[in-house]
Amino acid sequence: MKAWDLKINVLDIREKHIKALGKDIDYNTIREIEREAVTEVASPVAQALVEMTNTSVCRKEDLANAIFDGITRSHRYLQGEFWMVMKEVIRKYSETEWVDARNQFAKDMCREFIDRGDV
Repeated sequence: MKAWDLKINVLDIREKHIKALGKDIDYNTIREIEREAVTEVASPVAQALVEMTNTSVCRKEDLANAIFDGITRSHRYLQGEFWMVMKEVIRKYSETEWVDARNQFAKDMCREFIDRGDV
């Protein structure tokens, strides 16, 4: 699926919900609809990327190269926006309470980035 298709999906979901509620909806309701639409589209994409780190599926270096290639082929402004989103993901992950021995290292690594001011 192309990035443009994902954007169209978010817009379609947004419009469907807005039409269902009618014309007289406030800004906060529209923002909530937009948040839900983004989650509906982006969450499965993120989960698919995470699942690809399974070494039986692909080598981590190959996945890193593919992601890097995808990012660097995107619009320059959007590359910066993407990294701002990743900065927020790192911050949120560093604060998560949902950890066990399998992902404690990842949380600690994110916390280190935050504490050092790297993000």
